[in-house]
Amino acid sequence: TTKASLAASSGVEVQFRMPVTSVESLKSVDLSRLLFCIAQVETGNDDTKVGRAGERSRYQITQRVWNQHTVDIGMHFRFENCHLSMAETIATTHLQWLARHLPNPSTWWLAYAWNGGLKCALNPRIHTGPYGYASRISNLYHVDGRT
Repeated sequence: TTKASLAASSGVEVQFRMPVTSVESLKSVDLSRLLFCIAQVETGNDDTKVGRAGERSRYQITQRVWNQHTVDIGMHFRFENCHLSMAETIATTHLQWLARHLPNPSTWWLAYAWNGGLKCALNPRIHTGPYGYASRISNLYHVDGRT
């Protein structure tokens, strides 16, 4: 692991241990398994949940992400009519997009970027919310015995 610092709101620097997973490339990440873990943490796999900011589906996809990727893959469905197969396609497309833009697309970094956004993941400062989220997702991914 390597150390990363987080500037807390009080201005105190906190040290975190970040996983170094350069050995784990995107080829070794099972995206459907990662999405299963994301759905477990986000909603407990409940497609009917709507988040506080209007996120939809078990993956809690934002309208911005939905609009970005429906254009990319040529789907023309309204965000409000999101259902599982469309949400899964958009979620997979979004993970692939994140992986193309991350220097180290491991399960941890993909989960971090999923929660905090790509800009947050590329920022040298580590943020507590996405850090904890990524750790939960990564732990679930690595202990989940699904194949």
